[in-house]
Amino acid sequence: MLFLAAFTINVGRLPDGTETGLHRGRVSAQLDSFPFSVGDWLGVSAALHSEEVRLLRPLAAFRREYVNASNQERLSVFAVFTADARDLVGHEPGTCLSGQGWQILEQRPVTWRWGDVAVNGRDYRFQFGNADVRRQVASILLVAGGESSGDMQIVSEAAADFRRAPFGACAMQISSDLTHTEAEWQQITEQFVSHMQPLVNSFTTCAHQQGMEST
Repeated sequence: MLFLAAFTINVGRLPDGTETGLHRGRVSAQLDSFPFSVGDWLGVSAALHSEEVRLLRPLAAFRREYVNASNQERLSVFAVFTADARDLVGHEPGTCLSGQGWQILEQRPVTWRWGDVAVNGRDYRFQFGNADVRRQVASILLVAGGESSGDMQIVSEAAADFRRAPFGACAMQISSDLTHTEAEWQQITEQFVSHMQPLVNSFTTCAHQQGMEST
């Protein structure tokens, strides 16, 4: 009964600056500390695109190029945290890469699990024009409430909610220009997604503090 009473009191109020400030600082620090060494993968920083910075207005973001020390395979990781969920609306691989001439060959929902944590996202396979140039992208979106998906709808819903929008949104994309089987790609991406657990915890915690658990 006490929990229900607290939920009723909190559900309609705006988050204050202290709450959002602590959350933003925590998530930004976690994103900044994402490891350069992930299993056999070793990463180096790469420049963010000027349009990404202009459109997303990130509080924290990185782009890294990783090389696998055992087989020299390469992949790219891009991650961004926006102060307001509205800044991330519409920015997903299916939209952005299609606008650059990439054609979606396949897309499917995917879930990564470790322990009692599950992160949902989407796998894409692209082809550039009529050329034999392929790209695989794993995309994860994360919003207040601890909700994760590869579907932009969760960001749009958070952006439209005055309680959730000020806690921002996160996106992470893992890209490879090689063609892998689903099992191979799941194994590769799982290593990187597992390091998102602190981000998932932060977005879940801010929901409990505000009484805005997903229903």
